[in-house]
Amino acid sequence: PGQWRAKMVISCRSQYLGSDYRSRFQPTGDRYQLPTADLFQEAVIASFSKTQIEQYVEQYVQKAPSHTVDTTQPNWTVTDYMDKLNKIPKLIELVANPFLLTMALRALPKISRTEQDLSKIRLTRIGLYDNFIEEWLDTNKLRLESSSLSTDALEVLEILSNEGFMQVGITFQKELAAAIFQHQEGNPVVEYSHFRESSSWKTSFFGPDSQTTMLRESSPLARSGKQYRFLHRSILEYLYSRVISDPFESPQLSAHIGSDTNKSFESFADHPLNKRIIVSEFSIIQFLAERVQLEPSFKSRLLAMIEGSKLDAGVSQAAANAISILVRAGVWFNGADLRGISIPGADLHGGQFDSADMQGADLSNVNLTKTWLRQANLSDTEMTGVQFGELPYLEIGEVVIKCIFSSDGDLLVLSTQSENIIVYETATWTKIISHNGGYAVAISPVTRELAKQQDQNIEVGNVLTGEIRLVLSGHSDNITHISYSPDGEMIATSSYDDTIRIWSTSSGDTLRVLRGHTDSVSGVAFSPTGLQLVSCSNDKTVRTWNAQSGEICLVLEGHEHPILSMAYSPDGHQIASADDYEGLRLWDAHTGVFIRSLVGHISAIYGVAYSPNGHQLTSCDRDGAVRLWDPLNGELINTLSGHNNIVSSVSYSPSGDRIVSSSLDGTARLWDVGRALPCEEPNDSTNGLLCVDMSPDGAWTATGNIDATTVQLWETQTGKPGVMLKGHEDDVYDVAFSPCGKLVASAGQDRTVRLWCARTGKPANILQGHTDAVLSIVFSPSGHQLASGGGGDDGTVRLWDIKTGEPGFILEGHTEGITGLAFSPSGHQIASWSEDMTVRLWCTLTGEQLMNLHHEDQLNGVMFSPNGLEVISSSWVHSDLCCWDTQSGEKINQLTLGFCILSSLYSPCGKLLATGDRDGGLRLWSRNLEGGDWSEVYQSFIGSAGVLQWRQGLDAMYLVSYNIGIMRVWGMKDLGGSYTLSLLWSLGRNELSLADTDLSGAVGLSPVDLKLIKQRGAVSEPTGDSE
Repeated sequence: PGQWRAKMVISCRSQYLGSDYRSRFQPTGDRYQLPTADLFQEAVIASFSKTQIEQYVEQYVQKAPSHTVDTTQPNWTVTDYMDKLNKIPKLIELVANPFLLTMALRALPKISRTEQDLSKIRLTRIGLYDNFIEEWLDTNKLRLESSSLSTDALEVLEILSNEGFMQVGITFQKELAAAIFQHQEGNPVVEYSHFRESSSWKTSFFGPDSQTTMLRESSPLARSGKQYRFLHRSILEYLYSRVISDPFESPQLSAHIGSDTNKSFESFADHPLNKRIIVSEFSIIQFLAERVQLEPSFKSRLLAMIEGSKLDAGVSQAAANAISILVRAGVWFNGADLRGISIPGADLHGGQFDSADMQGADLSNVNLTKTWLRQANLSDTEMTGVQFGELPYLEIGEVVIKCIFSSDGDLLVLSTQSENIIVYETATWTKIISHNGGYAVAISPVTRELAKQQDQNIEVGNVLTGEIRLVLSGHSDNITHISYSPDGEMIATSSYDDTIRIWSTSSGDTLRVLRGHTDSVSGVAFSPTGLQLVSCSNDKTVRTWNAQSGEICLVLEGHEHPILSMAYSPDGHQIASADDYEGLRLWDAHTGVFIRSLVGHISAIYGVAYSPNGHQLTSCDRDGAVRLWDPLNGELINTLSGHNNIVSSVSYSPSGDRIVSSSLDGTARLWDVGRALPCEEPNDSTNGLLCVDMSPDGAWTATGNIDATTVQLWETQTGKPGVMLKGHEDDVYDVAFSPCGKLVASAGQDRTVRLWCARTGKPANILQGHTDAVLSIVFSPSGHQLASGGGGDDGTVRLWDIKTGEPGFILEGHTEGITGLAFSPSGHQIASWSEDMTVRLWCTLTGEQLMNLHHEDQLNGVMFSPNGLEVISSSWVHSDLCCWDTQSGEKINQLTLGFCILSSLYSPCGKLLATGDRDGGLRLWSRNLEGGDWSEVYQSFIGSAGVLQWRQGLDAMYLVSYNIGIMRVWGMKDLGGSYTLSLLWSLGRNELSLADTDLSGAVGLSPVDLKLIKQRGAVSEPTGDSE
């Protein structure tokens, strides 16, 4: 009784089951009817790796040697296929899906023969399906023509050929797909018995009629007895997407647009998009989004649908679908006139609506997760059921180091940089007490007792009163982490003294001291059984220990950088570890075998945690992001953005429905796990942005990407991609245009500086000599020289002759890696700043060091004033800009701002200074160049900007703001001393923005939403809940 005896195999795409699907199938194996993970086994078909793709190609070539369409051409080899797969932009990522790989291999000989410049080929998923269906019908037509057919069959074939075999076949398949969605809600299996269902809709497709039979047998359908289905569900979804998109091409409907508005809206009312909501049909939406990118007329018709909803609420479902498709296609609605649109239930996830006018719109049940709504007009809108995808955050007001829930989930405990312990009750998120304590904290799993660090000691006491019961002493250096055993009888601590100690919680005695790490131990945790411990260290290893004997069980090696965090999975079978670069690894906890790396972070990872059921893993990093993963297949589920500083720790609530993250931005953010479902986002493939520069005339913007080893050029005004520069062997860390704009320089982890032709993308030169990664490059004002700064152990500045590529002076003096460079306007001086917290000025004519400007904190920027008489520096910590005299080295002025500066630069005219702060503010300052105070002349929200670029174009001014993983391009206007700023486009992570959004008169917002929008800087007061 109570035991499952049945064995089942369930095959399904998990996106159709929801994020909690595992809990529905997991058996209850114990007498308390609790889910037992060991009784539930799951296998996931992961995406192909590049190695697996090549292995598949080898098999494909061997088993089907005649792939070329043109029989006069030689058969393709494995090298031929792999060359095309690697050189056609983004194709290798697309074909990680095995079904799409097969389609691509069939299509490549035909496509690459007609377009020899592989870099210009844009092969999309929908393009592969178009080619697949056409080739399938072509092959079947040839089969029929070469077969011995009956007289009746020959007549049918002649009729179909005269009508256009291809078009009739596609129409047949589309109509079948439409019928399946209409009559079976998309259930792909059709069961047909002619004698029972001769009068049903199925007869039109599966009846014995000769024409129907020929079309059916020429379609990509599989039959098993009485059951029919398309060969792959994605074919059904593709064909249904064509049901939606193809009618827009009809002359009748095209004539309606712009000539007879009422008829147009009437046609929209009858359109398939107005018959069913498809926003949750991910695959269909993606097919349609790609169609938008390929066919401008389709985009125009969707925009017309949205416009039509202003006058006719009867087409609101079509409009909701249309705008969801456009947003997924990456269409920007910045500054758009959307007044009065009706789009209930639309999915605007990740959309851009900067300064859009949506006054009076029906936005009920709209998904606004990660939607950019800065300065948008949402006044008088209907917003009942709207989803922002976030909860209001806790404003702590100081750096938050650690966040943990109590075992019953009723309490949340935070530790802060000022060594304060703050306790919240989670029912209302009310602060109930605070008391002294250090960074490291842990709550007993069985009592309301708190263990907290005090330097080298641990204090154990009541979490609600702060009263101390025990003091645990023994470490010779500060504590880094604390963990309770599952039964609460022991505490494990890790320390900078390279050891781990296990303590008795009843007596306070040291039970064991674990030695083996060769550097400071950054984390420790008990296994779910309490029989083992896991630890991580700056020595780049993860170790497991026998908690009873103290003996080392396993040493897990593979990280190339110090490890900052680790965690056991709830079932104890897996260990996750994260390092201070970007490495996130999963290990088998019993054997120590490496399982996989989770790829997506682009900076140091400070925390990692498993969900209570083990189905999710969350991690946090230096770039302010919280990422959710599926630990079974390693897929990234979602990226949660909102923090504007380092995220220091993450934790799940015991129920698993909440995630809390703490940050150096002074907040603890709460995330609803149910809202953090897997979701494809616009620009999702550009999350690895590492550097940016704009051409002198503002026409082009260049970006460097992590893991891509490439530099991509973009049209600044439109965001359209230009040439891609390929050649680096590792991450690209900096990019720069020459003063004439004809050259692009890039530098990276491979220790090289590479020069490229900005127009063609062809390589011009490779500058080699650095002994570590090159982190910074800059051209001299004349363009004749380039300076490069080496990171890590290199620490040198090198000058290069652009024309010859020959090295010039090597400037030595910094004791750590170079993080930035700047030439003076004359080009006679160069400033370098370093991790050694100094700014050094050098003479470019002699290589001599002119001065050394010491700072108390790490620097984030240095620049020369337009007249070259001052050097201006800013640091990560202090909220001021320091002005130094370039002749004497004396500090001559200081602008104290009261907020943390991330970036600063002078305007193209040299009369204004722009600063970007950590809270996302852009400020413009005016100052007498001969000295004096600065005065603020403009302020706006642009999001965190670690780098600013400002150029005067032919017709407009452009501002680019960049922070790790995010770039935004702005149009700027000077209206005689006043300024306007509007977002043109962006790349990278999407974020929710409600800064300066007008919500006056908006109805339907819940109290939680009202608190959130107030925190996010919305202006005016909405009415609130319409109930």
